[in-house]
Amino acid sequence: MIGIIHVGNAYIEPYFEKYKKVLDQTQTDYELILWDRKNEIEQKDGVHVFKKPTSNIKRAQKILNYLRYRKFVKKVVKEKKYDKLIFLTTMSAFTIGSFIKKYKNKYILDIRDLSGEKSKLFQKKLARIIENSSFTSISSDGFREKLPDFDYVRSHNLSGNIALDRQKNTSGKINLLYLGRTRGDWFNKRLIEIFGGDDRFTLNLIGEWIDSKEVAILAKKFENVTVKGRFDSSQKEEFLQKADMLINMNIASFNGKRLTANKYYDGLECNLPQIARVDEYTGALVTVKGLGIALDFYDEDFANKVYEYYQNLDFDEFKQKAKIELDRVKEQDREFMQKIEEFILGEKK
Repeated sequence: MIGIIHVGNAYIEPYFEKYKKVLDQTQTDYELILWDRKNEIEQKDGVHVFKKPTSNIKRAQKILNYLRYRKFVKKVVKEKKYDKLIFLTTMSAFTIGSFIKKYKNKYILDIRDLSGEKSKLFQKKLARIIENSSFTSISSDGFREKLPDFDYVRSHNLSGNIALDRQKNTSGKINLLYLGRTRGDWFNKRLIEIFGGDDRFTLNLIGEWIDSKEVAILAKKFENVTVKGRFDSSQKEEFLQKADMLINMNIASFNGKRLTANKYYDGLECNLPQIARVDEYTGALVTVKGLGIALDFYDEDFANKVYEYYQNLDFDEFKQKAKIELDRVKEQDREFMQKIEEFILGEKK
């Protein structure tokens, strides 16, 4: 049996579905050990749930809760005696401490975000975890500069559920879309400041927590701005279909400036040019690949540069570049799935 450990809710993570798919196809038994931060995970057979909220509590309490979760995880792992483990995210791999030595070459580490890599001690411990893994995957090549040198397996958050062809919008009004969780009120308000009231654009901000009171009040001042909060996944294709360009920017934090967001793949699958930030890995990626424009988030000429980019875009050439990148991503994703299958089948007796 395989144990899957996550410091959150694996059910809402798109990449968990890839593991689940292979586990189901190979008829391999597995269990989940999860941290329920929002009281949303059902306790049932095969799912071990640690329930402690993390919102509206002080940092010291968050640290204490993590230590309690570590104790919970170690207890379950020792009792269940799993054959192999899968750690979803770096912090999950730190939950069982030195006990991880017993699973040398018998676990996968799936790195989806950077966390404590600023610390040399953290890096040293992480290096040992990576070296002793069956394999370690990363979801962004932007992480490499902060991780130990290693033969990482590249993973992607490619849904494969949406594929939209389109033609260039020649109506004169460009439909911009930001789709996903908010990066904070200040981020959303800055986007509204850039595009609000500009008749060349419509701006749609859609995602969890985006429709805060402050953002909603500001958006109402402009007829060309729409704000919508949490949405059903079945609506995603509709939102993408109506868009002309996709806003793919983060907050230029230690992690944010190096990750590859799901929106990158939405852009590839739906032939949407992307608007990125120059100080983030995604900005370099869309520029080198010819998939969009990267700008300084505080450039006073931001809107004009976006408009000029789209008007001058050779859309047929853009779609060809998007196809080349999508084919590359799909091939790496196939290799990732193959590695998961080899890991699982190698354990079955």
